[in-house]
Amino acid sequence: WTAPSVAAAFNYAVNQTVVAVVVNDVSAYDGTTNLGHKSHRNGFCIDFRYITENGIGSSDYTALTPAQISINNTFLDALHYAGFRSFSGGGSIHSTIVDAAVHSNHIHVDRKY
Repeated sequence: WTAPSVAAAFNYAVNQTVVAVVVNDVSAYDGTTNLGHKSHRNGFCIDFRYITENGIGSSDYTALTPAQISINNTFLDALHYAGFRSFSGGGSIHSTIVDAAVHSNHIHVDRKY
């Protein structure tokens, strides 16, 4: 589950960049169920695989090509424009907070207000 405004903002970024995004998980619908995350309880968080041209995504940021890094950078720019402010990842994507211990296999975004 995700807040409708968060889903709309994420969808805006997808439509602006015309990429296929593989979403790993979002938040629990009730705000109290622990999905195994410190966050993901308020409807503002989304995790997704690193974006690739084939639409399958990657769980290894170290294997991304320069073109794939560019695709991810463009998508994060669109997310930022749509109101997302917190980005965590493995480190090769700009704007991400390097958190390889937890986010090496996906990007975590948060649209807290």
